[in-house]
Amino acid sequence: MKTSHIKDKKSAELRQKTEAKHKPVLIPIEKLSDDEVRKLANKLQIKQIELEKQNDELRRTQKEREDLSLLAAREYAEYIIETARKPLIVLDSRLCVITANKPFYKTFVVSPQDTLGKLIYELGNREWNIPRLRQLLEENLPDKGKIVDYMIVHDFESLGKKVFLLNAQHIINGREESKLILLCMEDITEQINIDEKFNRVLLKSWEHKRNLQAIFKSVKDGIIIVDSELRILEFNDLAREICGFPDIESARGKKFQSFIKGCSGVCLEDIFETAKKKLPAERRRFECFKNDKRKTLVSITSYPICDNQEQFNGCVIVLRDETRLASLEGELHEPRRLHNIIGKSVTIQKVFSMIEILSDKPTTVLITGESGTGKRLVAEALHDYGKKSANIPYVVISCSSLSDSILESELFGHVKGAFTGAISDRVGRFQKAEGGTIFLDEIGDISDTMQLRLLRILEEKVFERVGDSKTIKANVRIITATNQNLRRRVHEGKFREDLYHRLKVVEIAIPPLRNRREDIPLLVEHFIEKLNVRLNKQIKSVCPNVLKIFMDYKWPGNIRELYNTMEYAFTTSNENMITVNNLPYEFENIKFDKKLRKGTDEITDRLQILQALEKTGWNKAKASRLLGIHRATIYKKMKQLDITEEEERPQ
Repeated sequence: MKTSHIKDKKSAELRQKTEAKHKPVLIPIEKLSDDEVRKLANKLQIKQIELEKQNDELRRTQKEREDLSLLAAREYAEYIIETARKPLIVLDSRLCVITANKPFYKTFVVSPQDTLGKLIYELGNREWNIPRLRQLLEENLPDKGKIVDYMIVHDFESLGKKVFLLNAQHIINGREESKLILLCMEDITEQINIDEKFNRVLLKSWEHKRNLQAIFKSVKDGIIIVDSELRILEFNDLAREICGFPDIESARGKKFQSFIKGCSGVCLEDIFETAKKKLPAERRRFECFKNDKRKTLVSITSYPICDNQEQFNGCVIVLRDETRLASLEGELHEPRRLHNIIGKSVTIQKVFSMIEILSDKPTTVLITGESGTGKRLVAEALHDYGKKSANIPYVVISCSSLSDSILESELFGHVKGAFTGAISDRVGRFQKAEGGTIFLDEIGDISDTMQLRLLRILEEKVFERVGDSKTIKANVRIITATNQNLRRRVHEGKFREDLYHRLKVVEIAIPPLRNRREDIPLLVEHFIEKLNVRLNKQIKSVCPNVLKIFMDYKWPGNIRELYNTMEYAFTTSNENMITVNNLPYEFENIKFDKKLRKGTDEITDRLQILQALEKTGWNKAKASRLLGIHRATIYKKMKQLDITEEEERPQ
């Protein structure tokens, strides 16, 4: 700076001497002789040469001043950034790099030799030729003079995907003669990970709310954010639609679990697992019921939000409605379910169709099928699948376990004093079901008297409470179920024919499990998921041999027996797969049907007999039953094949 001042002073003194020495004297040209004119011309030529030399010196002085100014600007810029911890870079008016600090070189893996003096767009083999960076430097900054929190997402070939915030501002040196650009480029990739559903963005909360809302609206999944105590912080419209939330202002700050009373709450298990293990949890296609009790098939993924000390601060819950996808898969013969009924067989699909047709109609329905086929589930589906089911009652009663007097009181109610023990008025099931549905299970077991009373309700839509003469109107849809052949009971005189026809306006016949064997793998998969939750297990599947046994078995107890068998296997298993050894004893014969049982005359294979003996602990009676032969036969075969326990059984 001192050198520049001295040069300026010398230039001023030289200019003053030149002006004093060459002050013009006006002499009329006509008074000069030719010789004087020639001398004057020579002097002018000499002075012109001297002036050109002086101009050259002035230009050199000006260049030195500019160089000194640029040097001062560089020193000024370096002074600004030398103590900064964030990546900083200084550009000149041509957008060439003047200087940068160590955090910049470290963050973006470049060296000073490859950076200084270069156009910023040419850094890193032109990796910095980023459209949003050009927009900032060439449009936004010249217009505003200062830019704050300008986000750029760019996939560098050498660095991978980077997310950084830019703050840009024009700076000048002390004499306001050099205009520079100071860029602060903060790498926030660690705070925001786009590939992980924005959970790091949400954790740091650096994004403005309007940007967060834009993200929420743009994704095609439901997103819910909860804190460490599972209080709702935010959710988008899709999450509200899937879960049936109220508006965000009403829900914010309330516990997530307070809004899932109408559904199974399966999603809570994954959220609790995420909170406990601080790891993502995922569950595929579980049933979620909306406020109107419409079933939705939902997949859930929960991502933990942890602070720098790895403390759990909450989680991001991502929900995907796969109802439509599952429906399309069902059309391609993939597994399908309706309400809690599962199956893809033709027979069960017919049941599904009948439920869909009858769900919103007041028609009386008779459900028939063997015990354990799921008649009660069909009745529930007929009620719950209706559009108005959320606001109307559904009442269930089993008719087989009650005497006539108790059943009559349960169905129709009674008044105080109607019989011994009637100490107060009682509202009956028909009255409780007013405007809704009543399901009468095991209807084939009711007496003649009860058949007559039920017939009156079906014909006249009225009834009286026990001990009361006042008639009550009955606006109730009646669904009945039985495991008996009512037509045969009519022919035997054990069931009223007129009542039979009143009940059998529409009949839904549930097929036994042996007639829908293709549904067994789907039911097994469903029971695995259900029992894992109930028994706190982590069983993934059944082994192929178990599934083959299930497919061969006749299942006299139908689906109920299958479920009980699965529960037994779960209880006895300590592995993540159900094996043959986990099945109840009654399945022993099934296990060896195809391998060991060939008939009395064909069992000559030594290995087969040894397998049966080892399986039963060398109990000859059990081994003979396993092989399907008489006990005397196994002794005979053992003697023929020289099989002795002392030699063959391991000690």
